[in-house]
Amino acid sequence: MNTLDELLSLKQFREREAEREVMRSVNALERCEAARHQCEQALDAFRTYARETELAMYADLCTRTVELSEIEDVQHAVTRLREEEAAHAEAATQARNEEAAARDALAQARAAHLEAVRMTQKFAELVQQSAQEQARDRVMREEHELDEAGTLGHAHARARGAGLMESK
Repeated sequence: MNTLDELLSLKQFREREAEREVMRSVNALERCEAARHQCEQALDAFRTYARETELAMYADLCTRTVELSEIEDVQHAVTRLREEEAAHAEAATQARNEEAAARDALAQARAAHLEAVRMTQKFAELVQQSAQEQARDRVMREEHELDEAGTLGHAHARARGAGLMESK
């Protein structure tokens, strides 16, 4: 195996590695998309739950005579609901950020793969050109050897012919 063949083999290996990285990036992006979707659904569901719960708690306060501590309890419960909603919103934001990072990583992996493909094609062309040049050189050497053999054969035949004439 010559140097160009070894380099081509290395480029093909790198291309396969780049292709595997693209597949890993695609899978990571799919997981991030699913996680983002799940976080957004959880946020939407919690917002609905929190809104309904808050309205129900205040509606309950409005239906009867209440003590100040009951109003404060409802206010604390609403604060806890808002804090939990903020945690869900933060999780959704984090999931969106992770999805964006995975999308960027996929774009980089695809660019690296395209570059690896380009380099592999370049070296494949170099190997092909080298093989064609070697074949051309071999044909030229063979033709040269045949010409030399023909010239020598012709010279021997003339020499034999001349020797036959002298012996007569």
